[in-house]
Amino acid sequence: MSPTVRESRVRWAIPLAALALTASAPALAGAAKAPHKGKGHHPARHGFALKGLSRTLVPQVGVGDIKLPSTLVPAQILKRFGRPGPTAAHLKTIVKVKGTIVSIAYYPRTTVRGITFNFHGPPVPDNQLNQISVTSPAYRTPQGLHVGSTPAQVRKALPQVRCDKFNCSLSGNTADGSVILTTFALFRGRVIQIIITG
Repeated sequence: MSPTVRESRVRWAIPLAALALTASAPALAGAAKAPHKGKGHHPARHGFALKGLSRTLVPQVGVGDIKLPSTLVPAQILKRFGRPGPTAAHLKTIVKVKGTIVSIAYYPRTTVRGITFNFHGPPVPDNQLNQISVTSPAYRTPQGLHVGSTPAQVRKALPQVRCDKFNCSLSGNTADGSVILTTFALFRGRVIQIIITG
């Protein structure tokens, strides 16, 4: 796939993640700063994690063994992890555009902290996975970053990031020249979402 085509797909993917982020930002910020509740529970160390997928999130690469760019399609994600369960968060767990699945979200029943797989969708015909979005603190980078980290922690762990009021981001190219982008979305001084797009 040419870098030009990949760049256009990255641009198509960003608005979808931003839309979901805007709708859930207050809830995510509250989750990221939630106080300690009971012995053995801390939001920065615990949280929803998808069974059968490693909790290691590698910036500019992917989560566990799911790496971007990817040829995975919605049917393969559903076959591996099953259909998302019901959620009280009032968010659709499977989103379709013109009958085509463009997003599959796995959340626990009572919060919006989980993991979402986004796909190209119309007008791109192949419908392959091109974005992974994490809102659960269970997923961590090798440097220890997670939902709930501060911008200062992100900058210290990843000196090459560029930060503003709303995001800390990394951009680059894969070995085949494809564009890949990692975004640490910020709200009230905390990371509330980590998005890898490629």
